[in-house]
Amino acid sequence: MIHSFKNQATEDIFNGNPTKKAARICPSVLWKQAYRKLDQLDSVLTLDEWRIPPGKPFGILVR
Repeated sequence: MIHSFKNQATEDIFNGNPTKKAARICPSVLWKQAYRKLDQLDSVLTLDEWRIPPGKPFGILVR
């Protein structure tokens, strides 16, 4: 469900590209966790799926 990324560095982390830009916004030791969260966002097909469990805080990430 990820349609676009705000910056190239985030896209590089998601795609597993170890670039200098990606290293500047997120330490490489956190890339595994960052990738996991981005993958969870990408796997959701509808916004209702992201509301599981029911008490999870939720907000649409749009500008």
